[in-house]
Amino acid sequence: MFIPGEQVRGLLCSDAERYIICAPFIKRGAFTALLQCIPQSENSTIEVYTRWVPAEVAAGVSDLEVYEICASRRNTNLYLTDGLHAKLFAADQACLVGSANVTDRALGWIYPSNIELLIPSVIEEPSVANLVQRLQRFSERATAEKKAEVAEAAANLTSIDLPEAVELEDGERKARKWLPNCRKPQLIFRLYTSGHLRGELSSMASAAEEDLRFLNPPNGLDSVEFDEFVRQLLRSLPLFEELLRLVARDELVNGVGRRLIQSLEKSNLTEEELENYWSNVREWLIHFYKFRAEASEFRIVAGMRDE
Repeated sequence: MFIPGEQVRGLLCSDAERYIICAPFIKRGAFTALLQCIPQSENSTIEVYTRWVPAEVAAGVSDLEVYEICASRRNTNLYLTDGLHAKLFAADQACLVGSANVTDRALGWIYPSNIELLIPSVIEEPSVANLVQRLQRFSERATAEKKAEVAEAAANLTSIDLPEAVELEDGERKARKWLPNCRKPQLIFRLYTSGHLRGELSSMASAAEEDLRFLNPPNGLDSVEFDEFVRQLLRSLPLFEELLRLVARDELVNGVGRRLIQSLEKSNLTEEELENYWSNVREWLIHFYKFRAEASEFRIVAGMRDE
């Protein structure tokens, strides 16, 4: 999956003896959501590395409350590292390195989210090993006194609003639960380029606008680049990931698709809603992946559709 928060969750939920969370910006809610993934064990330790800069605390991109969260969990140690810019998440030897801070926007749990990158690696990789050594050498344990000092300095600064500071309410962090709302996926690029859908029903235009907000593509894409962007994003979502596997095995029929939507995305859809969502998903598969539908068997198969 390409959603940073779900990549990190997938890593941290594994049983390990040593976990590392390293990011210059750590927000309370996103950090708590990641800690909840780590199994409670007397034999495991969690090392958390961050930086406390008064201006960043005043801007809201780093939360000092992370200190109490770490102090309340067994074998969880918080370290402060001046000049920290690296982002690292590790569970024993497996790790992710890249650009994502521990914030809802960086981890893809709020919209619009940042464009981030997390690459799987291993702790023994020389550059990663060097980073860990430098963290251990140049970091100091966070203390209540240091927290109070930074809080006082931050309180004397004029705060500014930064996108990274935006945070979800507790309990809302989850893999993006979204299903295509627009039955005509070809309208999405038209809306992307023109900013409006004149001549379309208001309900169809509203559905396309909602889908485009979710996709949140970068500016300046042509139609080929736009379609590739959408394909990559869809492939990162659990539902479409499984649907594409089924197409590859020639096993995607209507009943299977509807059951997947019910089990992976929504648990309380009416039959009518379920059928509508499946119809939308089917059209998106056909449009963006150039699959074709065999109406006689209600089956989606690989291969170019008839134009």
